[in-house]
Amino acid sequence: MRAAPRLRELAEGVALPASVPSLRDPRALPWHGTQTAAWAHWRVTGDHRLALRALGAAVEAGPGRPHLPYLADLGPTASRHAGAVRALLDSPGDWTRVEAAHAWWRLTGEPGPAVAVLLGELTSDRPTDELPTVLRHLTAIGTPAAPAVPVLEAYLGGHRRRLAGTRLTPLEDERLIAAATAALTAIRGGRGDG
Repeated sequence: MRAAPRLRELAEGVALPASVPSLRDPRALPWHGTQTAAWAHWRVTGDHRLALRALGAAVEAGPGRPHLPYLADLGPTASRHAGAVRALLDSPGDWTRVEAAHAWWRLTGEPGPAVAVLLGELTSDRPTDELPTVLRHLTAIGTPAAPAVPVLEAYLGGHRRRLAGTRLTPLEDERLIAAATAALTAIRGGRGDG
């Protein structure tokens, strides 16, 4: 708990690391660490108010901030920001879409839009590095991700799995097979962690 006051200062922008440009400099961008500090403050203290304020402001500002996984951690407590998260499901960036899908599921409990985005990533011909994350999020959703079963079965039955358009090493392939198998098990067995 000794870290809580310092985390609060960082999250509120009262104190910033020396490496951060002065807030008085009009060319300076807002420091992204405020979201991390606010999330850490919540994790240390259990008080979600500061995290909800900082992370909510970041998601309402749109893509380009590392706020979605932290917002997802807040779950239904952050549901008032579901509309801003929903808008990010159509983002041009893979990472943003995938993390917005996870945040949507965690905030609303509604699987449809989240599963649609995650399936889109699984079936895309476009190279992506997000496949391990997609599989982890489908595992978390569990049974409501049932539309992914045929896609996961086809993926596991394939002989030429790729990640980011590149053939996988045997170790990478084993890891993705394990992740896809875990997703199928969670979906079939209803063991998502929501």
